[in-house]
Amino acid sequence: MNRQQKQRMDSVVRVRSFLEANPVTGTLSYTSAREMMPTAGFETHERCWTMTATSAACFAVLFFNRSRGHHPPIEKERQRMPANRRKFLGRLTASAGMLGLLPFAVEGAGVDSGASELSSGFRSDWDLSWATKLTTKYRAVFDVPEIESGYGVWRATIWATQYQQTLAVEPKDMTAVLVLRHNGIVLAMNQTFWDRYQIGKERAVMHPVTAEPTDRNPALLSSGRGEQPAEFDPMALDKFIARGGIALACDLAFGDVVSLIATQDKVSEDIARAQAKSMLVPGVIMQPSGVFASIYAQDLGCRYLRAS
Repeated sequence: MNRQQKQRMDSVVRVRSFLEANPVTGTLSYTSAREMMPTAGFETHERCWTMTATSAACFAVLFFNRSRGHHPPIEKERQRMPANRRKFLGRLTASAGMLGLLPFAVEGAGVDSGASELSSGFRSDWDLSWATKLTTKYRAVFDVPEIESGYGVWRATIWATQYQQTLAVEPKDMTAVLVLRHNGIVLAMNQTFWDRYQIGKERAVMHPVTAEPTDRNPALLSSGRGEQPAEFDPMALDKFIARGGIALACDLAFGDVVSLIATQDKVSEDIARAQAKSMLVPGVIMQPSGVFASIYAQDLGCRYLRAS
């Protein structure tokens, strides 16, 4: 048994002993289990806190609830799940054919999990032309899953500028890829979308320079409209794309944009998708998912940075 296995086993023993010595009534939730971890001996300063406390909390829930016959009703948990998240999971399942297409062997099933099984889910209509640009010496992919005042978009330009100033790297030798996904998908939408659906107010967006609430897309600010000082103009998404930067958007997250339009405008999903596409920032390229885009960029030699 290696050190990591011993540590996990120790976690299990400590939690089980604690639960037996401190009976809990009712059903033990994961949140409650996490909160009791310090009492059970898992201090936040422990080196492997995240691994041991999380694993221990999960074990605590399973051990306590199942040993007492408590099984949280799945349907109630599903009902508490936000509607847009249920739609996201539905799209995720549909987009891949999900379990039938996962490239993992099923024990005892005798299923060939090779390329022939995956071929039924292949789509050739995704625009992957951006991949041909990743031939420069310096290339990086900036993962932007949150709005965060548009700073994730800014960081791609900051990286390029600092490499040029500090290492004397020529712009022609650098390529930056932005992946706008999850909550960050709205950064890929133009100001018309932000105004019509009050994204700034609904998402409590803060201005990147003033740190005040704003109704503007922080990734598209311009001094020409009096929205920011001129020195920050090169950071904007449209300027980034105009310089040859690659901006990719997650189609799964884009589904949330489509759902928002369909709900508020009371239109069909097809009409909503067409409207959503018309409000994408020009030059943004849709991809199957942000995960796909981020990993594929790394396959092609990009260094990865979680940018927001």
